[in-house]
Amino acid sequence: MKWRISCFHFRKKNRCYILSKKEIFMEGNKLVYNFVGMEDEQEYINNIQSTVDLVKSQGANYVVALSHLGDYLDTDSYYKYSSNYLAKFTTGIDIILDGHTHSVIESKKVTNKEGKDVYISQAGTALEYIGQVTISTKGTFDFKLIKDYASKDTEVENKVKQINDDVNSKLMVKVGHTDYDLKIEDSNNVRMVRNRECNMGDFICDSYRNAYKSDIAISPGSGIRNSIPAGDITYKDILDVNPYNNYLSEAKLSGQNILDMMEYFVKDVQKDYCKKDDQGKFVPVGENPNFEQVSGLKFTIDTSIPTPVVGNETFEYIKEGDRRIKNMQVLVNGQYVDIDKDAYYTVCSSDYLINGGAGLSKFMVGKEVTIKGAELDYESIINYLTENPDL
Repeated sequence: MKWRISCFHFRKKNRCYILSKKEIFMEGNKLVYNFVGMEDEQEYINNIQSTVDLVKSQGANYVVALSHLGDYLDTDSYYKYSSNYLAKFTTGIDIILDGHTHSVIESKKVTNKEGKDVYISQAGTALEYIGQVTISTKGTFDFKLIKDYASKDTEVENKVKQINDDVNSKLMVKVGHTDYDLKIEDSNNVRMVRNRECNMGDFICDSYRNAYKSDIAISPGSGIRNSIPAGDITYKDILDVNPYNNYLSEAKLSGQNILDMMEYFVKDVQKDYCKKDDQGKFVPVGENPNFEQVSGLKFTIDTSIPTPVVGNETFEYIKEGDRRIKNMQVLVNGQYVDIDKDAYYTVCSSDYLINGGAGLSKFMVGKEVTIKGAELDYESIINYLTENPDL
């Protein structure tokens, strides 16, 4: 029996669209490049459906979508751009091999528009697993997440061990100490860094603010990738938390700019930060990869108020009316005082954000950059620990 298996790739629009160099996509305030479905999820569904229909008409027995969409619940703002939504609102796709959310899913079934099963699989992150799907001659699918192999090439294994030993000897150097767990999740290991304040976020932003003595520091939750347990902190611990080697920059923003920017960043926050999924497992809800952890700033989020933000993937503007952010204050001379809309404050963050990433490609146009890429993010953390060895 001869099979034709057609594979196509659809990557989540916001991860393609938001890059640190805004000039790639913008000329002034004009959007140069666009992505299918950026403004309307039905557009990308229609586009994918036409591709599926085409390859089926060309004789494909099976259709496998290689996606970078993510495993989101229907309560999440990104659900309409998830692999679950793709499976549910199309026909003809047999398997979706997904990514983006780093989920470990050997396989699960989602019913499509015709009531037929679509299988979704995702193999975690950082080669935690290798995903494998086998299609039998009878047309059944078998999924595996491979953790290890019994048979290995000895020469390659020895070389890998040598390199790992050399790297680990450098990574295990102590750079500080903490008496407390620095966490990005709650006590049930539910991630919080993308929808709630957490002490790891506070620590990272304190180190950023310290680097340039800025008034305020912010960091997207998606850029803070790991927790650190109480005890000695190693070089590896820091790189696991901030693995991207972004430089820090600083910009001068008005109080009104800061209020608008933060309103955009909290637009997806819900009253509860987690819920039980169909398997009874607690999972985060209301996440946004650009939810900001902060230092030198505090405020209240009123989740009963619908977001006034216009623009999902990129900041457009704030509608007139009530806002979610209340009682914003800035740390001035050791005391929190109400933010002054007309005053200007220095804001430190990664060059990714200062250059217009995290959805700020239009927002940052014309803003004064006071310090540009003078220090790597992880270096600022290590320097902060050097100054405060017993955190």
